[in-house]
Amino acid sequence: MQGDFQHRDVMNPNDLWASDVRKPNRPKSRVGFPVVHMNKRMLNYRAFTIQLVLIVLLVVCITVMRDPFKTRHQTVLNSFIGGGYATKTATENKHKGVIILTNHRSGSTFTGELFNQNDDVFYVFEPLIMAKSGCENEDGKVNMLEKMIRCQFHLISDLQGITPRDYATENCLSHNFCFRQKSKVLCSKQFCTQGDPQSCSRCEPVDPIMASDACGQSKVVVIKVIRMCHLESLRNLVTNPKFDIKIVHLVRDPRGVFQSVSGVSRKSPESEISRTCGQTRDNLEAALSAKWLEGKYKLLRYEDLCRDPLQTTQDLYKFTGLDIKPNIERWVQLNTNGSARSMDARGYRILRKMKKKLRLPIRNAQPIKKLKILKTSSSSRMKRTLFKNDLKTVFLKKLNNDPYTTTRNSTANWWKWTRTLDDHELAYVQHKCSAMMQSLNYNFITNTTLSIDEPDALLEPLCNSVTLGNC
Repeated sequence: MQGDFQHRDVMNPNDLWASDVRKPNRPKSRVGFPVVHMNKRMLNYRAFTIQLVLIVLLVVCITVMRDPFKTRHQTVLNSFIGGGYATKTATENKHKGVIILTNHRSGSTFTGELFNQNDDVFYVFEPLIMAKSGCENEDGKVNMLEKMIRCQFHLISDLQGITPRDYATENCLSHNFCFRQKSKVLCSKQFCTQGDPQSCSRCEPVDPIMASDACGQSKVVVIKVIRMCHLESLRNLVTNPKFDIKIVHLVRDPRGVFQSVSGVSRKSPESEISRTCGQTRDNLEAALSAKWLEGKYKLLRYEDLCRDPLQTTQDLYKFTGLDIKPNIERWVQLNTNGSARSMDARGYRILRKMKKKLRLPIRNAQPIKKLKILKTSSSSRMKRTLFKNDLKTVFLKKLNNDPYTTTRNSTANWWKWTRTLDDHELAYVQHKCSAMMQSLNYNFITNTTLSIDEPDALLEPLCNSVTLGNC
């Protein structure tokens, strides 16, 4: 009997798995559990399995993290090897850009928004606010534009040197990017994880490296500038073989500029309009005689864009090499008929403020007055309807009259100045800007008493080799 038990307890030394079977008489640990003695090959097998699992997990983690890491730091690497992505062909290696060259209160916010709504565009709104005012440092401004078209925002140090002198510069410093609320990309969820992307409020400051990466993934960089004095200053940038740059020269009737400046600017509209007209006239003369601008320059009157916004937008996109998509056409239609169904970030901020303002009278009213307000409607549904109707009426009026939004009734807005300028102001502007008005086919008038059927008498068609719009 005992021999049989010993015989059964003997294990085959060639059996790898049997060597791990617990024996009844093996030693025990301090707490009384049997001590397992495993075969050396079995230990190696288990160690190999654990290592294999860890390697697989490591590969998965690297694969998941590689693309964001590479995307974030590709721009820094490219800045040392000359810029551009290695995957692009020789033709695509050219840095494509569009510069909207214009003056203050000339319709550039709306014109720039035509590009900002395109997902293939990285839009920059008036970056030259970081530069010194005046026309002395034109080379420094061009250098800044070049870095932006190269998508090298992380290399721009001009923001560190500005001082908070007004709301605009304070906004630049707080967001680490000037006018970031005017850029659809910089207000997206990728850049506004802590706030409201729709109104671009309460967002964290812009990361310059992330901005450079997002810019590098776009097809075209569009920059709107009102602080570039001389068109000739852009010659070296436009003729650089590493760039493919188009210039859209946006102009506006000086009488409309005068009326708009009078409503929003603290500066004297008289001095502002003199500078604007002289600068525009000089740039027009330079553009018509410059061979280096052939195929790279187009003149656009704001009035032509307002009178036929969709066709002019199509011509604008064709010139800049962009495809106009249905959502762009829909945006143009909604934002040129005074509708609130498609708004920019400023429009949403106005809406939020209006909601708070319209609710305050009810919230802060005395009990008796509040009861009278609530008695005006018999049901909660009726109260909501009345509130929404009041809000819509007030909001649409506020939205269309705000000078910084892009929602307009364009067919009626471009000649709005005829209802606000007096005869003395009209005569002053036409005298100071006579040469510019003649060059752009703006008609002179003796008074501002125009009917709604007569706005076309203010200008004549402007058709030549460099103009955009309906001829």
